[in-house]
Amino acid sequence: MLDLGLLPILTLAAAILLLGIAKGGFGGVGAPVALPIMALVIPADLALGALLPILLAMDCVSVTAHRRAADSKAVLFALPAAVIGVLAGAALLASVPTDIVGIVIGLLAILFALMALTGFGLNISHWPRWTSGLFGGLSGLTSTLAHAGGPPIHIYFLSRGYAPAQFVATSAMFMAGVNVIKIVPFLVVGALNTQALTLALWLAPLALAAAYLGVWIARILPKPAFKLAVNGLLIVTGVKLIMDGLL
Repeated sequence: MLDLGLLPILTLAAAILLLGIAKGGFGGVGAPVALPIMALVIPADLALGALLPILLAMDCVSVTAHRRAADSKAVLFALPAAVIGVLAGAALLASVPTDIVGIVIGLLAILFALMALTGFGLNISHWPRWTSGLFGGLSGLTSTLAHAGGPPIHIYFLSRGYAPAQFVATSAMFMAGVNVIKIVPFLVVGALNTQALTLALWLAPLALAAAYLGVWIARILPKPAFKLAVNGLLIVTGVKLIMDGLL
């Protein structure tokens, strides 16, 4: 186990708290912020590996809480493409910098959030469900590279005009599937190792508590506040991804 001081421990705790609330109550919107925060105090590759089992634990909470409202057909169409994205991401993980990927995803997230908040959101509610595979593949790729799989698929799910409960449920089910798919590639490339698993075990109780807190928050928020919170988190995530890519 790493020998960490009080400030690094508090930093990790803050990252996991934000991640849990995002996963449990907002379909994972804002979750990519956790990785760069953790990377401030521990090596980035360790943070990447430790987050996967934590994400899987949170997925159990969010899927159990919201699964009945999910658009299962959209998830089933998106997941096969996500497999391709995950495999491509695993092939690139050890050799290609993720800076450009993060900048592009960040720009898209901010653009979409601003469009949605100003009433000029992309309307793809009439698109057939199989088109979710286009976004699912990109989500699988970015999720493998930096646990930043949320923005691409959230753009699709939000644009379909889902009610808050259906958006959270569908996002949670899709991201749970992606995280399961990532287990074997992460083992192969060495991201999941003893040190990462040990750190994840220490952080898991806080992660689960935060996920349940997120579920509670989502259930009491009115729809306008939910829309503002989700798109606000998308903007925060986008800004952070761009900053990480540029600095």
